[in-house]
Amino acid sequence: MFMDADLSTNIKHIPELINALQRGGDIAIGSRRLKKSRVKRTIFRSVLSLGFNTLMRLIFNLGIHDFQCGFKLINKKIRNEIIPKMKYGDQGFLDTEMMAVAHNKGYVIKEIPVNWADIRLSKFKISRTIYMVLLNSLRIKRDILLGKYE
Repeated sequence: MFMDADLSTNIKHIPELINALQRGGDIAIGSRRLKKSRVKRTIFRSVLSLGFNTLMRLIFNLGIHDFQCGFKLINKKIRNEIIPKMKYGDQGFLDTEMMAVAHNKGYVIKEIPVNWADIRLSKFKISRTIYMVLLNSLRIKRDILLGKYE
C-alpha cells in the first residue's frame, strides 16, 4: 500500500481498499472523482485535476477517473511483475505508468470513492508540469505499444 504522507486521504478507507482486492482487484485506488467522493481543494487544483485525468483517459483508454490520488493498494502480482518494469517513477509517474501497464496486461483495477482534503501548499511550475505530463504520458504509451514492458 502507498499513500500520501500528509494523510490527505482519510485512512478510514483502508479497509475498502483491502475489500476491493479481496473482490478480485489487482490494484485498488482511491478516487477523488467518483460521485460519493468528498473533496476539499481549490478551484485551480480541481481544474488541473480534471484536465490531467481527462488527458490520461484519452491517451491510455482506461475507465479510471483519478490517476493521481496517492492512496493505492496493490497485490503481489503487481508488486512482482509490474513495479520492477517501471521507468518513469522517479519523475512522478509511478501511479499512471503502473495502472496503464497493468491494464494493458489485463489486470483488474478497482476504484473506490474517498474523502480527501488538499492540506499541502503545492509549489510547482504549471508550464513545466504540463510539458512533463504530456511527454511522459506519450513515452509510456509508446513503450506499451512497442512491448517494452514485457
